[in-house]
Amino acid sequence: MLMFNSLFLSLSGKTTIINLVTGKVPRTSGSIQLNGNAVDGMMSIRKLMGFVPQEDVMIRELTVRENIMFSAQYRLDKLLTYQQTSEKVDRTIVELGLAHVQHSNIGDEFTR
Repeated sequence: MLMFNSLFLSLSGKTTIINLVTGKVPRTSGSIQLNGNAVDGMMSIRKLMGFVPQEDVMIRELTVRENIMFSAQYRLDKLLTYQQTSEKVDRTIVELGLAHVQHSNIGDEFTR
């Protein structure tokens, strides 16, 4: 998982590198590798990654869990059952340390 600690990496080009990796801006040189293997186009590995832009584009009225579930149902293989998707969401919530807030609405910049 590619994660950045913004406290230590302020103004270090995090958004720029993510925009390059996701194909939002054209690459002028260099290469992109995933687990040591060159990747020609990001479409081939789209199911392996997700991108959360700096702007909040989540549904503010939903809970943390509901937003993750919505994203999972949109991104994951359509052949997965609801139960399988829910189990993946459970693991993601635990891995991200969000269990204590999973049933809280995400709110907005004024209401958390």
